[in-house]
This record gives sequence, C-alpha cells and structure tokens, in this order.
Amino acid sequence: MIWECVEIFKRELEKNSDKFVLDNYIPKDGTYFIIKIEKDNWEMMEPIDITYDKKQERVEGEMNVYYEKVCFLDYYSKLIDMDKALDRAKKIHSNNYLSFFVKKENLFNGALTVDIIKKYYDVFRNLNTKYGRSPESKKLYEETEKLCGQIDIDLINSIEEWINTHIFKILKPSKEKDYLKLFFVFPDWNKTKQLFIQEGTRYFIPNIYNNNKYNTDGHDGKILGLPNNNLQMNGKKPYLGNMSRKNKAPFLLDREQVLLQSKFYDYLEGFAAKGKYDVYFDIEKNKIRAYKSKEYPSSGFYGYYIRIKKGKEVEIQNVDVVVYYNPNLRPAFLYKQILEVKESQNYGSITKRKDLENLINEVFFNKGLMANYFTEAKDIPKNDPIVFREIVEVRERLFAWFYKNTDMDISTVLIASAWELIKNSFKKGNWTKTKHQLNLKWSLEDYFNSNQKKEILMNEIEKNMFRYMKEQDWDFKNDEEYYFGVGQMASFLIGKSRSAKKPMSFINIYLSAGNDQVIKEQLRTLFQKYSYDISYTDWRVKSLFSHLMLYRPNGKVNKEMIIAGATASNVIYKKEEED
Repeated sequence: MIWECVEIFKRELEKNSDKFVLDNYIPKDGTYFIIKIEKDNWEMMEPIDITYDKKQERVEGEMNVYYEKVCFLDYYSKLIDMDKALDRAKKIHSNNYLSFFVKKENLFNGALTVDIIKKYYDVFRNLNTKYGRSPESKKLYEETEKLCGQIDIDLINSIEEWINTHIFKILKPSKEKDYLKLFFVFPDWNKTKQLFIQEGTRYFIPNIYNNNKYNTDGHDGKILGLPNNNLQMNGKKPYLGNMSRKNKAPFLLDREQVLLQSKFYDYLEGFAAKGKYDVYFDIEKNKIRAYKSKEYPSSGFYGYYIRIKKGKEVEIQNVDVVVYYNPNLRPAFLYKQILEVKESQNYGSITKRKDLENLINEVFFNKGLMANYFTEAKDIPKNDPIVFREIVEVRERLFAWFYKNTDMDISTVLIASAWELIKNSFKKGNWTKTKHQLNLKWSLEDYFNSNQKKEILMNEIEKNMFRYMKEQDWDFKNDEEYYFGVGQMASFLIGKSRSAKKPMSFINIYLSAGNDQVIKEQLRTLFQKYSYDISYTDWRVKSLFSHLMLYRPNGKVNKEMIIAGATASNVIYKKEEED
C-alpha cells in the first residue's frame, strides 16, 4: 500500500518538481550562514536564526529573504542518517564539501578539532578510496561519478582553508545544542543550485541503499538494492531477511525507485516536524493532506491512510485503505438524556465524527483516549486501572472507526467497554458520571440498532414505578422493572446510613450477585439494619420492598438496571405533582 501512496506523491512531484518537497521542508533549529565565494574576498552574509515554534506552529526565520534558499541548500546537504556520516567522528553532519554542519556546543568543548576537519575534507579528496572497499560500493560510485563528474579538489582546499581560519571565531562560546550551518555559494544562484544538486547526488546515490552488500544487477542492467527508509537489516534483526534465497534482502529497488522513495519520506518528515502525523492520500483528486491529532479531513474521500511518527527518522506506524471516509455522521447521532442529570452535559444532536469522538473521550475515558492512541502502554497514566485497561483494549479499533471509517464490529467493542467503565464509576460512588455514561451507552445502542429504543423503555419503567407508588394492587411487568426497583430500594436504604461516607460496598454486592436469591438476602439485611428509621406509615417503602420480595425474575441478574435504578431519581421520594 505504501507504493500506492508513493505513486500519488510521484504525480504531485512531477507537476511541481522538488519544490513540492521543499515547501514542506523545515531545517533543524540553528544559526545559518551563507558565504559567497568571490575571487579575492569571500563574503559572509548576515546570519539567519531558524527555530520551529511548536506552540505558535510556525518557523521563526521563515520571513527572511534567504529562507527558501537556505531550505534548498540544507535539503541537498543533509545526511541520510548518522550511520552514513562522512565524518567518522560524527561531529560534522553535512554531506558535501560546500556545506559545514556542526553542533554549536562542539565548537567550544573540544569535540571538533582541526584534525577532524582535515579528515572530513580528505574524504572528498579520496572518494574512490572510501567507496572502493567493496565491489558493490565501488560499482555504485563509478556510476555516480559518471553522473556527477570529477570533484573540484581546488575548491575543496579553498573551503577547508576558510573553515580552519574562521570556524572557531564565528560564534561566541555557547553550550547550545542546536546547529551552526555554513553554505558556500557562488554569486550566480543557478550555478550554486546545480552544484549543490550535483554534490548532494554524489553523496545520496552511494549511500541511498541500506547496505550495499545486498546490491545486485537487475535483468535490465540496473543496480538493485535494499532501500534505507523505515527498514534496518543488520545482525540484530536477522528475521527481516528472506532466508529462502541467496540475496536475503526482503525486497530490492533500482536507483530511481529508491530516490523517489527517499523524497517521499523527506516529504513525510516535513509533516512529522509540524506534528501532523495523520496523512491521507486521496485517489480521486490526487491530493495529499496531513493533520494533527484531533483534526479530521474536512470532506469525504477514498484512498489511503498513513500514520507517521517522528524519531531519528520519520517512521510509518500504520498503513490502511480508506474505502470511504466521511467527516459527517450518517445518520446524525443523538445523545439523549434518558436518566435525568442536573449537571450540564452536551446532550443533543451530533453531526460531526470529531464531536462524537470528543464526547466518548470525555464521558467514558476521562479525556485519556485521544491523547493516547499511539502512546506506549507503559507510558499511559495509570491513575485509574480500569480506564487504563479499556484504553489499551479498544483504542486501535476506535481510532480506525473515527479516522478511517473502518467499522470492525465497533458497536460490540464500544458497548462492552462502556459497560466496564460504567461499573467502574458506579463502584467508586460517582453516580453523576455513571448517569452520563449510561445515557451515552444507551444512546449508542439506539444509534447502532435502530430497532432498540432504550429511551422508550426507561421512560416506561420510570412512569410505571411512579404509578405503582400510588396504587395498592400492582406487580412488576418484567425483569427490567424488577431490577430497576432493586436499585431504587438499595439506594434508598443506603441513604439511611448516618455515616459521612456512604457504604458503597452494599451496592457493589448486587453487581457481583450471581442470582436473585443473593439480591433478596442483601435487601433483607439492609432493611433490617435501617428499619429503625423507617416509619410504619411509610407505605411506599413497604409496598416496594414487599413486591421485590415476592417477584421471581426469569432471566439473569440485570446489573445495568440495578445501576440505573440506584442512580435515577428515587420514586419513594417523588411528590405526586411530578406525575
């Protein structure tokens, strides 16, 4: 699927050339100098300080007139990764003799020395030696030299001399860990561009493959090799190899394909630097869009989805096909206040997928779901073990539903998780939260199953229960009413406790009861304990309690109705005018 995404990228690249990648490119934080190469006097231009401000989401320094040129020069001078640095001491991080990248702190702590600088430029003076250590590397560099031509030794020597004279004097002593980057350019910008592309290519092609020992000749004479992006083949990861053939590389690409893939990853890295980790590839419109966490595409599309992560290099964490994504809910979701709650909540119609995600995140997961879709489990806060467990259990499927419109029987997964979280809130005595969660669970059940109407059921139960409190001759119509009544009675009796902290363990007993007999025994115990505070004329209490003792349910213990009854407005206290 990645190559399908690369193909969409390729079409955009062909229309816009490398500018398509460079417009998304952000240089690393640091101070940048352009040095103009003149015959008699080399001129150092004013420095450009570049910093990406994550809070403001903008690049400090991008308004400088030379910013676009710096992006171009930096892009063609960067290393593929530190394992492919030309400086064996890994203190100089540029890839060609026209640029010089060093961490500022290394200028003053003794890490960068004249000897290291000499060895860095010696590499360019002896590239045939560097790439002649194996037949595969030698052949690849010979092709590169044909493409790029001979290297300019005199210019290398002149730049090295300038560096030795000035490098330790450019900045004041500092312990800053960002970069000092120097670019040596000609007055003619077109000449400079061609030379930087040429010398960048001189580095990229021999180093573009993961390991040149896997290089082989294709049937058309092209060199094939293992790409370097998002894959490592080394002694620590032998399982990545294809052990069924002589060349153990899992797959091989020619130079054009690898360079294209490399630019694709560079493009993605620009998104990752901005915190845009969700990337969508629209097949119909041939467009690529990236979004930050909690952001969604604004219109429907079908294509591909990639989740990226910023590390030492950009990593692809997830790839999937999006059959059809719609940011709008069809039909709209209705969050119904089935159980009355005094505290405000966003009840009502929800038409946007992102708004439903926010609601579920807040009501069920204490706002911990959306922040931890891709967090390592060990790093997710464990303030509430049950919430932690449910986040880890359902986050992958919920993310797929919200961001890729992938169903995967989401109703079963979400409703089961919601029930665990409802029990958790209830056992902790957070009854207001429990009611919000029950309302959301029932609203979701009604949404996923249009034939099921919990709102009608609960209205009927509460209406009947209130009517029963005014009548002498009545009986529970069904098990739902009975278990709702159990919750009402248990809540009423616990309310009689004079303890500052109500004994929630009494309610929890009902949730762990395996049969109705246990429930009746617990109700008798509670009734006897608080009977001293129940008046003989309290006929509502006596009526409800006696009917609970006489009723014989048919099915399993309905724990959901017990919780609903315990948290709902108690019919024993309701006044007649509330009918």
